[in-house]
Amino acid sequence: MLTVQRPEVSEQDPAVVVLVQASASPVDLEGKPATGPVTAEGIGLGSRVDEALAAYPDAVEIESVGDRRYLAVESEAGAGSVFLTYTAGTDIIWAVTATTLEEPPYESCA
Repeated sequence: MLTVQRPEVSEQDPAVVVLVQASASPVDLEGKPATGPVTAEGIGLGSRVDEALAAYPDAVEIESVGDRRYLAVESEAGAGSVFLTYTAGTDIIWAVTATTLEEPPYESCA
């Protein structure tokens, strides 16, 4: 699934994208190699949390709603971050999100 999100703005304001996310069902990713999109370090959907931490030793682990967890990889100041999403108790990254938000919303439709 591909999600692109922008804030509500007036028709006169330019459209600004604040979030781009690629995700898949963890069940569909089990036992398969990482698939695109991937970061410059080769981390993507289906990567393992330990692989991501090896590629990004400065990544910050964040707890979210329920059992959702993120590895936050900060990019240059003011440019946003990449969030690698997984479920507590598992090690498969099932979403990759690039955003200028503090963290990805739990539900994009809300």
